[in-house]
Amino acid sequence: MAVVEPKRARIIFAGALLTLLTSTVASCGPGFTESNDVIMPYTELVMPIGSTVRATNANGTISIFAKSTEYRIYRWNGREATVGLTPRGPNRWYGSLGIYALDADRSGPGWSERIQPEEYQLHFDDAAAAERWLAGDHIPPMWEVWNDSGLRVGYSEWDGQMHIDVAQVCISGKKPVHLRGAENRQVTIVGKDGRAISTLPCRHPGKVDNTGPGY
Repeated sequence: MAVVEPKRARIIFAGALLTLLTSTVASCGPGFTESNDVIMPYTELVMPIGSTVRATNANGTISIFAKSTEYRIYRWNGREATVGLTPRGPNRWYGSLGIYALDADRSGPGWSERIQPEEYQLHFDDAAAAERWLAGDHIPPMWEVWNDSGLRVGYSEWDGQMHIDVAQVCISGKKPVHLRGAENRQVTIVGKDGRAISTLPCRHPGKVDNTGPGY
């Protein structure tokens, strides 16, 4: 039995670990980006693992697949990017305690772009307040569409970047059943078997401050 010196053994182990990590990232394909953190107990997600959200607006159709709690695969206009999103918190950002990726470069065969995806829940105390927010002007403009249960999706290229926004509207801790301006055929969520499912439950019992960067 050969004896390996401790120092050499550490070098061999480090090299093997680096090779493993490199091959893992490479296997994820073009557009892959590592997540910067783990999901926190207070994180408010929208999509169950294995679900797919599809939305159509003035920019075309986008699909979002929840590969895991924090990894999403975005497909739009012939492009695809797998992104590891980071949880916000512990303070809310304009009401959000969801997940996001900021100013990350993505690329694939024949394209290169910077995208900013986000996923979160927003909480209101009544339907009127939720509908005002849904119908309001947002920066960046993403031509959002939503359904009666409060799932809202928007995406657009703005200021040289691709912005993708997935939100679940909650009213007094519950999902709505009807919202003014809803387009149920334009935004859907399905499970692994292709059947319609619900988004994740609302995590907060009532209204929060959605107007500022934190509280």
